[in-house]
Amino acid sequence: MTSKKRGFGFILLALLLGSAAGGASADEHSLIREPYLQLGDAPLVGYAGSHQDQVEVIWQSNGTPLEPISFHYRRSNSDSWTQLTSIRHDELTEGRVNHSVVLKGLDFDTRYEYRVEHGSSVYTADFRTRLASGSAKPFVFAAYGDSTDPRSIELFNQVQSAINQSGASFAVLLGDNAYPDGTHADYDNRFRRETVPEALIWNRSQIDYAAIGNHDVDLQGGLGFRATFSNPIPIAGETAPATPPAAFPAEHNYSFDYGMAHFTVIDSNTKSLTEELASWAAADLAASHSRWKIVVLHHPVTGAPDRIATLTDYYKELIPTLVEQGVDLLLAGHSHSYGWTYPMTGFMGDQPTFVLDTDRRYEEDAGVIQVISGVGGTDVRNFARPGWPHPVVAAGFASDANGRAESGFSRVTVSKEELKVDYMAADGDVIDSFSIIAEPEPDIAAKLGLANPATGEWVLRHPDGAIDRFYFGNPGDKPLYGDWDCDGTSSPGMYRESNGFVYLKNNNTTGPADVDFFFGMDGDVPIAGDWNGDGCDTISIYRQALGAVFISNVLRTATAETDYFFGNPQDRPFSGDFDGDGIDTVGLHRETSGLAYLRNEHTTGPADIEFFYGVANDSIIAADWNSDGQDTVG
Repeated sequence: MTSKKRGFGFILLALLLGSAAGGASADEHSLIREPYLQLGDAPLVGYAGSHQDQVEVIWQSNGTPLEPISFHYRRSNSDSWTQLTSIRHDELTEGRVNHSVVLKGLDFDTRYEYRVEHGSSVYTADFRTRLASGSAKPFVFAAYGDSTDPRSIELFNQVQSAINQSGASFAVLLGDNAYPDGTHADYDNRFRRETVPEALIWNRSQIDYAAIGNHDVDLQGGLGFRATFSNPIPIAGETAPATPPAAFPAEHNYSFDYGMAHFTVIDSNTKSLTEELASWAAADLAASHSRWKIVVLHHPVTGAPDRIATLTDYYKELIPTLVEQGVDLLLAGHSHSYGWTYPMTGFMGDQPTFVLDTDRRYEEDAGVIQVISGVGGTDVRNFARPGWPHPVVAAGFASDANGRAESGFSRVTVSKEELKVDYMAADGDVIDSFSIIAEPEPDIAAKLGLANPATGEWVLRHPDGAIDRFYFGNPGDKPLYGDWDCDGTSSPGMYRESNGFVYLKNNNTTGPADVDFFFGMDGDVPIAGDWNGDGCDTISIYRQALGAVFISNVLRTATAETDYFFGNPQDRPFSGDFDGDGIDTVGLHRETSGLAYLRNEHTTGPADIEFFYGVANDSIIAADWNSDGQDTVG
């Protein structure tokens, strides 16, 4: 929560004083909203700071704090707390003050605890950080819109209770998040202990990612929305691939990653700017390599029971872009109903085109499926027009069209194999469901890892989808990977060209080297492999200036046991078991031509296999991609 984001009042950085003792009483500056979680201004994957997670803890009082306040956090099960040394106080209208703390440098998929002391009151909670981008671990999230109407606040509490018991890790709010006008007082209804105790349980440990709706901007242009939610601010080249249109306030359009899904959130209130928003969304979505792509907004593009079937420019300017960018799911609210479309592919004239698939198991990439989930705590409306559901609607629920329509939410289960969307009632019953089935993909990702020589960061992916992130080595070191201690598990190594030393670790964690030794000469290229079939990897070198290979079967400074000439100077070496005999040998890639040369013995001689692979300047790696015992190139 920054002044750039809020744009009013004052900013006070106050030293935290530890214990909340003395000063004004809790009654003088009592909390309007107890501490709750938001993501804050987090960068997308690939930008500075994205290798770790963050959260923002926010609470609100009715005045500037005169009494001491403090904030501590720790990893769960840790014996010691970390005290943060500063806290923000942002003055709002109506004498309100938002207090906030940003926790950065958190490990992904890890449980933490926090403690807020404000005057005589102490608030504690725990939370789990996001799954790292690319993680294949399944997860569940909730999606709903049109909630927190004071005239039906008990309905919202019931919906929230069902979400709390659904296994959801977070929620996506589909707009109209505070009735009737989105003011500060309207948003207070999401935090009142006496009327929505289930929401307080949720808010302190889970994050709501919010889209903005028309009721959120009815008065004060979304001031209450921006004071309640702390969303990322995309800045092209710094935190995201593209900056949203400048006509929108910061935090109205943003994106975030969670595991294998990428979420793009759009402010749909200004239809005249849909084309500009579609252009931004296209750049954001195109840069994502996530398994699933999900777009979130408030207004449905079509298919709502209170709208005619004829399309508007809103649909025509947005849906083709989402189809082109491979979006799987479009989540919307606004219409106080529930339903979903068949996979939409575009339009012809004023009518949508779609894939008519009636088995409720839709193929990935068939088109964009829109879900309307505007039943998050308001009454389901009686407003179905004649002719609804429209042909594009696969299933629709409104109180005058289907007697089973009830307040509830979408429970979305995300896995590598499918997106499963359940229409959940507030009493926990599943009213209806559908799935988007993914195309089977080879398990190549489970065999790959990434090392960033510029930062020393390693990212390793396991077959079960778990991801290890750690640091090893200095900037500029050349990464290696092998089973150095013969335990069947590979771990990192580094070759420091500046001093000719090799540094090896026997586990995939941050820490000092377990083995280090001097080997080779300046300009040598290190290669790792099991050169004698004993189940242990060692380091050898390729001397590019000579086109010579030097093989060593020990992890210490020693004379090469075998040396021979292979290839031409400046060829790029790699290793693998190319004939499946259990012994690694050397392959070469001539980057100027794209030719690959493989040899199955450690002797001077021509290549046993040669072929073109890729284009000039590509890099080659070798592995057993299909588990047949023989390495091939990729």
